[in-house]
Amino acid sequence: MKKFLPALCFFVSLFGLAHAELGTKEFTIDISGVEREYLVHLPPQFDSKKNTPLLIKLHGQDTNAYEALSYSELNELADQENFVVVYPQSLHSPLPFFEDADLNHWDVYGLESDAAFKDVEFIESLTKHLIKTYNLSPDQVYLSGFSNGAAFAQRLVCERPETFAGLLIVGFDLPDPIAANCSKLNMPIVFVRGTQDPLVPFGGFENFTPGAEVAATKLASINGCSTERIETRIIDSDPEDSTTVTQYDFKGCQQAPVRFYRVNNGGHTWPGVATILNPQIFGHSNNDLKLNQVAWAFLSQQRDELE
Repeated sequence: MKKFLPALCFFVSLFGLAHAELGTKEFTIDISGVEREYLVHLPPQFDSKKNTPLLIKLHGQDTNAYEALSYSELNELADQENFVVVYPQSLHSPLPFFEDADLNHWDVYGLESDAAFKDVEFIESLTKHLIKTYNLSPDQVYLSGFSNGAAFAQRLVCERPETFAGLLIVGFDLPDPIAANCSKLNMPIVFVRGTQDPLVPFGGFENFTPGAEVAATKLASINGCSTERIETRIIDSDPEDSTTVTQYDFKGCQQAPVRFYRVNNGGHTWPGVATILNPQIFGHSNNDLKLNQVAWAFLSQQRDELE
């Protein structure tokens, strides 16, 4: 995993992190002859004799597994709630709509070169491997993604809904090509979008994503919910962060609940964490919504109620 080291050194120097010493280790797995890389974090109270839950966290485009570990701060929550976190690493190839820049990304754009990544096979095989290796609960596998990782997470749950117990997606709408072949999810969903996202427009990408509001309604429809929703304003505990949060819970969900967090004036960020990304590039970060805590509580509680 040598390609991670420069990024890791950067984040350690910038944020003072030492996650590798706190139960995070590097591994590889062979997928059709290609060595794929990932990080696994085991909480201090981990016991292989118990069926511990698993959370899969997918990084965004032009980033990597170590950066996902840093900006999401999910290891801290895993230590508190006693679940395992895995951070898979994507591959890279030139992207024609980014001036052929050779960037890390997940297979969501429909490019022939990306099909060779076998990303769906990677995550599916990795999940089975982790369940077997650590004796994890196969009924408590949760999926999370940010940006391009959120787009790929939605592809995964649409193509392999039986694998996952819940979905947390931040910073990317359900792509139209994926939505066209997504008919049933039957899992709780938390969807988060900033209205002033400078990288992934809240109004969507033409001929690829419909915009956040439409995407939220689509996810709700797939889960058998009505278009009617309950609006709740999250307390603005940090007026200085220039953002507020509105929570929407869709009504009448026949399969599983869907919750949409609209971060008003928010950017391309992960709410409620101490690691603040550069606002000149990513926009404003929100401190009112403690996303990790509320999303985990929502997904795990709803999963228990569905059983």
